[in-house]
Amino acid sequence: MNTNISNAAGKLNINVDKFNHKSDISFSLEIECSSEDEAKIIYDSILLEHLDSQIRSKSIMKIENNIIFIETVADELSILKASLYSYIRWIKVAESIYKLTSEQ
Repeated sequence: MNTNISNAAGKLNINVDKFNHKSDISFSLEIECSSEDEAKIIYDSILLEHLDSQIRSKSIMKIENNIIFIETVADELSILKASLYSYIRWIKVAESIYKLTSEQ
């Protein structure tokens, strides 16, 4: 099963693949920022949270130009959902702080 969700803020892909009666569930998140500077600041802001969150799910995060890519895999849907919500929350907080400080 593959699900793709897109909006102005980014693109989310959720994949469920079955291997030997065990489900590996993953999501891919692409966040397109308005500039490379904004992407770098948001990436750096959530990097420590990303590194500390690798307990029950495994994630890869990278940045290319003005796009942040996050790929996460977990063996339970509830763990994957918690991870996705965490990334969205961290990104929204970093984005809000960036916008507040760049307005001044």
